[in-house]
Amino acid sequence: RLIEMLLEMTAPLVTHVPPDERECLLLIRYPSRSYYRRHEYPAGLIASDSLPGFINRFIRRTNRRIERWNDAHPERLKPLVPKFSASQLRGSVATEHYVASGGNLSAAGAVLNHASLVTTDRYVEGPAARKLEQETIARLQKLMVAWVCG
Repeated sequence: RLIEMLLEMTAPLVTHVPPDERECLLLIRYPSRSYYRRHEYPAGLIASDSLPGFINRFIRRTNRRIERWNDAHPERLKPLVPKFSASQLRGSVATEHYVASGGNLSAAGAVLNHASLVTTDRYVEGPAARKLEQETIARLQKLMVAWVCG
């Protein structure tokens, strides 16, 4: 769901970023006209060294909103957003692409730009991925038994 939310939030920026960044997930509008004149486009990919600061700001702002909610609604408390890093998103992205592709590890690896499927396999996780793997194994076992038994 977080990935869907990020895509919704950045959709208006897609036409304002360089063509080679239009498929990227983490886009940002540049802060001033003078800044983006140097970059040719008014928006672009968030620099990797800026990402931790943006994530921490997001967590602080979100948790302040949640704390205000919790103060006003003590009978319906919401949990605070835990600290996380951008690298923790890779597993959920890999898993979503893996499941959406029907269990195609190569498709997930291509999205994550992995040179090896072993790397992608380390990121694919969770019950949905395991269920798909079990269903695939069961289907292949049935096909193998049918082939052996004629």
